[in-house]
Amino acid sequence: MFSIVIQCTDPYVTGPFWSLATELPIDAEDAEKIAARTLAPGESVVLHDPSGTMPDIWITPVAQPRPAGRVHLDVHVPAASLPSRLAELQAAGASVVRRTPRLIVLADPDGTEFCLLVERG
Repeated sequence: MFSIVIQCTDPYVTGPFWSLATELPIDAEDAEKIAARTLAPGESVVLHDPSGTMPDIWITPVAQPRPAGRVHLDVHVPAASLPSRLAELQAAGASVVRRTPRLIVLADPDGTEFCLLVERG
């Protein structure tokens, strides 16, 4: 797989949110544009894995969010890190949809659902 696209209404919020959620850095040029709030209309933000082992994630602005369920990412989290990762994501705008013993379903600021999966160790 080469890349994943996540549609959003505000890349200034959603780009940093997904960077935090996936622990992938925002492309340096895009990070500068986010900091300066100088993204061109319709311009995407790219999250890029420096090691090249994970696909790029493109945060692409749209006028209106698509219906839920178009993309669903699972983010693996060590059990010991779960409380702090959950708190970070909630502070960044995530909301808890539901919990099970092995995962927490969250929604990003645009309502796109994803899971924090507890790694078994």
